[in-house]
Amino acid sequence: MSIAYCIKGVIKTQENNYILNSQNIIKQNDAVYKDYHKLTNASIINPLKEKYKVDVFISSYNSIEKDNVIDLYKPKNYIFTEFNNCSSWKAQLMHFKKLIKMVKESNEKYLFAIFTRFDIIMCINILNYYISLDTLNLLYKHKSPGVNGDDNFFIVPMDKITIFDDVIDHLLRTNGITHAINYEYEKRTRTKCNYMGINHDFSLKLTKEEILFHEEILLIENETTPINFPCSKQCINKFRIDKINRWKERYPNNVVEILSD
Repeated sequence: MSIAYCIKGVIKTQENNYILNSQNIIKQNDAVYKDYHKLTNASIINPLKEKYKVDVFISSYNSIEKDNVIDLYKPKNYIFTEFNNCSSWKAQLMHFKKLIKMVKESNEKYLFAIFTRFDIIMCINILNYYISLDTLNLLYKHKSPGVNGDDNFFIVPMDKITIFDDVIDHLLRTNGITHAINYEYEKRTRTKCNYMGINHDFSLKLTKEEILFHEEILLIENETTPINFPCSKQCINKFRIDKINRWKERYPNNVVEILSD
């Protein structure tokens, strides 16, 4: 069985700097996307590879880093287009469309497809989460009033990919936003999405202490973790608490608030 890992958007090389052309590069050889790759490789791609074949798909923009990105991720298929000035929402939705098309046109039979971005960081093994094969999976609903949800990480079972595609089409036609994907999916299917985690479990910006936490506590140490899904919330919470305690023991003067409810 195989998994499609789909990455979209701009390629980040410096904090708050995106690589689009040679004019806006500050340190070409110090690319942040390479650091993100190390962490996502350890917490998402490699754990999946222990159980499945993983194919990477990319939809991004032409840049001087294009060949390096292809060499690093070794995608099964990819598309790099010229950057345009359309709205961020439309651009993201178009990336979804391109990735869905590539996955559908692949000859591989996938269990599910993951849709995310280059600069996502996952704090614990992806298989520590309950992944439903019966509905759309995402992280959480927004805390603000309303029903919109996080749009940085989706897991779509393959028998739901056509519905997911229809939702993207609808949002494109109605000038919708990617945060409404969960709402439109639930409205169309009358099925609740599976909200996998909490805000602290995924992060797009990390301090040096948090990165150290990832490298020394979460990703490197080989210890038993609940890697089979589905697993209970109690099992996941115990994993988090054990990791937090290990961190506090090693660095009593540092306070890291990730991985806690």
